[in-house]
Amino acid sequence: MSKFDTYRIKCECGNVITLTLYHSVNVTIDPSLRDKVIERKLNSYRCDKCGAQSELAYEFLYHDMDRKQWIFVIPKHLEGKREEIAKQKIAEWG
Repeated sequence: MSKFDTYRIKCECGNVITLTLYHSVNVTIDPSLRDKVIERKLNSYRCDKCGAQSELAYEFLYHDMDRKQWIFVIPKHLEGKREEIAKQKIAEWG
């Protein structure tokens, strides 16, 4: 099962955008999410009004049961805190 939250954010042009921010994706249950990860479209948005695009740098868990993959994806700017974040997530997920 994938876990996510939905947010409404305001683009610089003033347009309000509904954004789905994934905390974990299970690509076995929802294969379309695998394509979004590969195409770097997961946790990103494009403004319908002005065309502005942004990929949000946010950590998430990638789970593919068929391939036996369980990957924790972390943005580059948090690379130095990898161990700390991993311990926190393991405690959260039990």
